[in-house]
This record gives sequence, C-alpha cells and structure tokens, in this order.
Amino acid sequence: AYAGLLYLLHPRALLQLALLTGLAATLETALALQDRESSTAHALALWALGGAWIALSAVGVVKPRRPGVGLGALAALIGPSFGGDGGLAWLGAVTAAALMGFGVLARETVAMGFGAGGLFVYVTWLLGRASDTLGAPLVLLLAGLVLIVLAVVTARLIRYTSRREPAAGSPAPEA
Repeated sequence: AYAGLLYLLHPRALLQLALLTGLAATLETALALQDRESSTAHALALWALGGAWIALSAVGVVKPRRPGVGLGALAALIGPSFGGDGGLAWLGAVTAAALMGFGVLARETVAMGFGAGGLFVYVTWLLGRASDTLGAPLVLLLAGLVLIVLAVVTARLIRYTSRREPAAGSPAPEA
C-alpha cells in the first residue's frame, strides 16, 4: 500500500518496481491463504499480472511507459517458469513471441528485447524436454517460422511507416 501511495505521488521507474513487487507478493499470499498449493495457479497469476502491467503501461495508466512495459514483460516471462516441471514452458514461448509482435507493432524496443530473450530461453527449455521425441524438430520448425513471420512483418511495417511519415526535420511532401 505504501509503495502504491509513493508511486501515485511520484510515478518513477523504481517506485513502479516496488509497486509491482508488492502486488506480486500480495497475489502470492492471497493464493497461499486459499490453500492453492498448485504451482500452476501461482505461475498463471504472475503471468496475468505481468500482462496487465504491460497493457496498463501501453495505454498510459502506468508511467513511465518503457520501464512499465519492461517490468510487465519480465513478470509475464518469469510467471510460466514457476509452472511446476516446466509444464507451462509453451506459455512462456507464446508470451515471448507475443512480446516480439507487440514490440514490432508498437515500436517498443523493450518488449522486442524481452521477447527475443524469452523466446531463446523457452525454446531451449522446450527442446531440452522434447529431445528424445519428434517434438524437438517440431519446436525448432515452429520457432523458426515465428521468427521469419516476425521479420517479414517488421520489414513491411518499416517500409509502410517510412512512406507515410516524413522524417523529423524534413519538409512535408507536396500534394
């Protein structure tokens, strides 16, 4: 509560960290008091909190935006790792890919960076779990396809936005 009050008075990145950490601890305590011993419930709660923090940062409720997106991305990526025996590693990989897509669409480099790092970690984790089956090549194929799609979308968005928006300091195109 104190972190929230301080953040409301002075919205700064470090106070954002204190508030998000306090909210995560409160959420974990609430789950523990309800006798929810399932690590999946705890993992999904932290993942959802991170996703909500990203959304609130993206629309400007949580300020400053970049640290908010970064802290939310970190929570959303850490959450699935608590999913007991790596059962939620797929959610971490999907979250990482979604962060990369969001980063491209919103031109948010922080989200792209966390997404790329998370994709590397979770794909490696999934490969380690599926190394004795057909799952390993399938995971590599899907990860490669996701990266190719993101690269194509990024290239098209950059080309599209560079045609529509004049560079800063340059004269506007004549009609």
